[in-house]
Amino acid sequence: MPISVQKARTLFWGMSEPSAVEPTAGRSLSQELQLMTEALAATSRQDEIFHIIQNAALRVLKAIGGAVLLLGDAGSTLNVAASQGHAEGEACVWQHVPSDHTTPAGVALMSNQALYFEQQNDLLEAYPQFSKRADAGTPVARAVLPMYLDEQPLGVLIFDFQEPHDFPRVERRFLPILAAQCAVALGRARAVQNLEAQVAGRTRQLNEERAALDAFVDYSELIGTETDVSVLAQRAVEVLRARFADCSGGYYGRSGTRWTLRSWTGDLNERPDVLARLHPELPSDMPFISELLSTREFIFTERWDAEHMGTENGETYGTVAAYPVIVGPVMEGFIVLGLKDASEWNERDRAIFRTVGRGLTLALERSEQSVRLAAQNAELEARTQALEALMQLTQELGTDTEPLTLIQKAQELTLDLLPPGFAAYYEPQDHRWRLLMQTGDAGSAFLQAAIDEGFPIGHTPSFDVVAQTGEPAFIDAYIRDIDVSSGEANHVAAHATLPLLVEGQFRGIFNLPIFRHHQWTAADRALLITTVQYLGLVLARAQSYDALAQSNRELQASNSELEAFTYSASHDLRTPVRHVMAFAELAQKALEKTPNDKAQQYLGIVKQGAQRMNALIDGMLVLSRSGRQELDMRPVDLNELVTQARRDVEAEFGKHPVRWHIGELPQVQGDRDLLQQVVSNLLSNAVKYSSQREVSEVQIWSERTPSGWRVCVQDNGVGFDARYTDRLFGIFQRLHSERDFQGTGVGLATVKRIVLKHGGQVFATSHAPSGATFGFTVPAGR
Repeated sequence: MPISVQKARTLFWGMSEPSAVEPTAGRSLSQELQLMTEALAATSRQDEIFHIIQNAALRVLKAIGGAVLLLGDAGSTLNVAASQGHAEGEACVWQHVPSDHTTPAGVALMSNQALYFEQQNDLLEAYPQFSKRADAGTPVARAVLPMYLDEQPLGVLIFDFQEPHDFPRVERRFLPILAAQCAVALGRARAVQNLEAQVAGRTRQLNEERAALDAFVDYSELIGTETDVSVLAQRAVEVLRARFADCSGGYYGRSGTRWTLRSWTGDLNERPDVLARLHPELPSDMPFISELLSTREFIFTERWDAEHMGTENGETYGTVAAYPVIVGPVMEGFIVLGLKDASEWNERDRAIFRTVGRGLTLALERSEQSVRLAAQNAELEARTQALEALMQLTQELGTDTEPLTLIQKAQELTLDLLPPGFAAYYEPQDHRWRLLMQTGDAGSAFLQAAIDEGFPIGHTPSFDVVAQTGEPAFIDAYIRDIDVSSGEANHVAAHATLPLLVEGQFRGIFNLPIFRHHQWTAADRALLITTVQYLGLVLARAQSYDALAQSNRELQASNSELEAFTYSASHDLRTPVRHVMAFAELAQKALEKTPNDKAQQYLGIVKQGAQRMNALIDGMLVLSRSGRQELDMRPVDLNELVTQARRDVEAEFGKHPVRWHIGELPQVQGDRDLLQQVVSNLLSNAVKYSSQREVSEVQIWSERTPSGWRVCVQDNGVGFDARYTDRLFGIFQRLHSERDFQGTGVGLATVKRIVLKHGGQVFATSHAPSGATFGFTVPAGR
């Protein structure tokens, strides 16, 4: 059962009971730790915590002395915070010990490991440099224990023993726990102290705020709605004058590097001589103004020293206060107030003065925020207009490809959002900036004449610099005579000049002269930069469209010519082939009367060549028709196409055994007749190139893709050389000998053309020598 807190304090502090200083009898170390824990829980004082911890080790382990070392603020040294059992001055050996590897305390703290020195001279042998700190009375044995809290080092505990001391396992467990308990208690004590300090500070703050409340209520009613700086400052000094009957003061505002008296208390109006001596303008190097500028804190003087503060010609005051009025990063002014009949400021008076100063600062900040908010609203409205214009520009530019028309639309849209002026676009030609597009009147016949003539490159800075740097220029006040002769552009007040880049290459100058003073806002700049950049992108796209359209026209013409040639050549070739075959047959019949085996053999070869030529012509015609045939798009069930293809293949290869493995195939969108050619060609190829196997194994399956279906046909045939995959689908391309596998080399080319017309792709993968996979992709059915 836990003992009382008071008894625990007695046992560990050694106050009254003999057992506090006698060796422990009948209690285990765990019981000692329980007692120590309860004693630590009863205190939040640092000195009592150290006393409890040291007593525990001295009494339980028979140590002769102990010390608590804590890290200094810099973290580089350990200093004695408490010691016990040592004669006066003995613990100084640990004072200002470096927290590095040169001392046992530093090593223990750096490694977060306890160090035990059990025999005479163990410590000095391990740390010979420490001998400079030790003396003849150095203890025989010593334990050095690191203290950590929340993984942060706090310090170390040192326990000394007069005799050699074997630290058994139980003590090596007890001592680190002792150090950990000390660290936790120390952290708790510091937290309590911090909390007490925070409570005390908050209490003081509440008292000040309560004292200032009366003054602030009146003052807030006066300044709650006002935003004019001069009125706010006057009301502030009037509130102070009403609160302090014997005061004089005023508000000084910034005037460059000097400070001008803007408002003052009414009593000074009756004393013009005094008012004149208060320096309507004060320099920043006056001592009390310099202090305000450097510290940015209020000043309360006790027994005002006019000569020291640089105001010896002013009124005599017992004490003076000054409050800096800071808006954003700048001190805009300060309130100064002098009390004549008082030599010091009491807390209530300080609180009132601070409240008035803070109120004026808040009012000026609110005024500044109102101005800034109005500017932001105007900026937001301008940006909204710019965004709407850009959206309109996007819609309008997207329908045209003629460059000057695009440029004119961009000019029209930007001019709608700017003050009166005109827009002009120039490109470099014949060493001059030549006008290619203008929107709006130039406002002067002389200027228009100069524009039409063109400006010389190298002598027109407004254009030349932008062209050279590639950066836009926004000029709020146009410099006369910089680009044109005197009098030609006197009516131009501001202008913006931007480079037009197309695909990263400079193309021309986008110029916007304005006829009245105009400060280019961030919204203006963003609008113009974005518009011209977008114009460059649209022009680049238009160029790409033109080039692509030309390429498409050329390609279509080329394809048409090729289709026509293929179709014509295929038909024209049939006649000589038929003649060759006919005359070969006539020759063979003639030889029947006078047999000649050699001649018969030669004529057989001629007929085979003619038959192969016919097959090639048929393939070319099929290929030509597949390219010219319009697609009859409709839902197509691939299962039905495979069924028909199987029948065709089985008829083609007769009794050759084929084992089919057909998965469930989808319905797709396509031309049924053309897709039938694709499937039949792929299945026929699979059986042909596996016909040398005892049994052909053909597997057909489909895979879903994000855009449609992937259909695969795999065989167990001879495969192909993967290095020539890209040649497989070319016309007349064959990777196997005619002697091994007959064919024309047109089938896969036809497959590719049909699949491409459907918006798909073909592919092939070799598993040589054990087969190959061919397939195609096709969009999904609707």
